[in-house]
Amino acid sequence: MPEGPEVEIVRRGLKNLYRQKIIGIFFSSHKKYSSQGLKSFSKLLGTQIKEIKRKGKWLIFVFDNEIKAINHLGMSGKWLLFEHEKNISIKKQYFCEELDFKEQDIEKKHKEISSYIRVTSLETTNKEGSKINSYYLIPKEGQKFIETKNNPLKKSFEEEILYDKHIKLIIFLEKYVAIFSDPRIFGQFRIIDDEETKKQLKRIEHLGPDILEKPFDIERFIGNLKRHPKITIASALLRTDIVLGVGNIYRSEALFRAKISPFRRINQIKKEELRVLGKKIHEVGMEALRYGGSSIQSYVNTDGRSGGMQERFLVYGKNKQPCVVCGNEIKKDKIDGRSIYWCEYCQK
Repeated sequence: MPEGPEVEIVRRGLKNLYRQKIIGIFFSSHKKYSSQGLKSFSKLLGTQIKEIKRKGKWLIFVFDNEIKAINHLGMSGKWLLFEHEKNISIKKQYFCEELDFKEQDIEKKHKEISSYIRVTSLETTNKEGSKINSYYLIPKEGQKFIETKNNPLKKSFEEEILYDKHIKLIIFLEKYVAIFSDPRIFGQFRIIDDEETKKQLKRIEHLGPDILEKPFDIERFIGNLKRHPKITIASALLRTDIVLGVGNIYRSEALFRAKISPFRRINQIKKEELRVLGKKIHEVGMEALRYGGSSIQSYVNTDGRSGGMQERFLVYGKNKQPCVVCGNEIKKDKIDGRSIYWCEYCQK
């Protein structure tokens, strides 16, 4: 799962979308997206992305009409950006010739949609031959979309939508197309337009300190830990009410650098040790940010490039390999069902 540094790198890549009008939206028929309804997504048409904030592993999209959306990458979600080259008809190029779809106009079934929106149901066939029912929304006036330049990996927008069956959302803007793909469907993109999503956003905005904050609030971090004296420090680092942006990777790395056993309980750790841990968490997060994040399985930035932090791991993923400090074997254990890598000789 992408952790705080990876999500921050994605956020910075998405800043290319600021102040561009949204001219079209495509969203999956998967219930996480279709259940929001066409009415919710239609609110974004004609707006601009004013800002994208990050809170731990969450992205908060702020639009110029004051609507907000929350986005989580889940286990394997990714955003990819493609630049426009010239305007062409999206229907003719992508959804007829490329995707071999059967179009059924369902505009009359969705009378709540503003009259300038065209709503179309798509039945697409992917390369395995299975069919995917999805929707896209476009303005009726000036139905001009895009042919794209290849991204740095020489993969075109057409190739991406043709072969990635996990695409959940496509946002068409004046200069870019933004694709959100979520293979394992643990991620989400939700418009904040009802009481449930408003409460969810409020909870996110009031979580613990973020490991990438400058300065990182160590005293608040310690205070949050002290409220849970009987849990292990490894478990504590994954709690969002204590600290944000830490997952399996960076908790293993930070605990090793702080020389603290992951099995120690909060009430067994001295305040000065917790202060050192707070510094190491921040240092590891900033290092990951500098090196483009950790690409263990599927993480890439918005250009499709992998990160390099995995080359700098001291313990994570190094089960039975010699410790870089003492030479003894690194161990892999589980705490609350989550993997932890550590050195029992260096970490006390």
